[in-house]
Amino acid sequence: MRHRRMDISRAHRLDAPERMLWLPPSEVVDALALRPGEVIADVGAGTGYFSIPMARAVLPGGRVYAIDVQREMLSLLKKKLGQYSLSNLELVHADASATKLPDASIDVVFMANVWHEFESRAAVLRESGRILKPEGRIAILDWRPDV
Repeated sequence: MRHRRMDISRAHRLDAPERMLWLPPSEVVDALALRPGEVIADVGAGTGYFSIPMARAVLPGGRVYAIDVQREMLSLLKKKLGQYSLSNLELVHADASATKLPDASIDVVFMANVWHEFESRAAVLRESGRILKPEGRIAILDWRPDV
């Protein structure tokens, strides 16, 4: 599935200090009401702006899959992970419509500021439904109100 991709030269903007002011990850994680032991799929994880705080929130026993179609973004996240001692965050190179995750394995599918970039939102929703547990949730956060 084709979708727009962020220019890797602008990836630093994902972790910019001013972003912490207008989109604090702790507030988003709190709003998700994540619980220890839950398994999260952060689709379009980028540099891990939300993946890292979510990984902390689901301890002990939880796991976060940071999924991104761009290997470069996952490389940046991997470098960043050296600053943290998180063994429950796994990097997954995959498309949002084909995550490679097992059926019914995820408690929360989370997509932040990527929904507007997907060419086939229906395919992304089908994949989300496939990987979600029966009582799972989908959380979509996007700055584009027109999508």
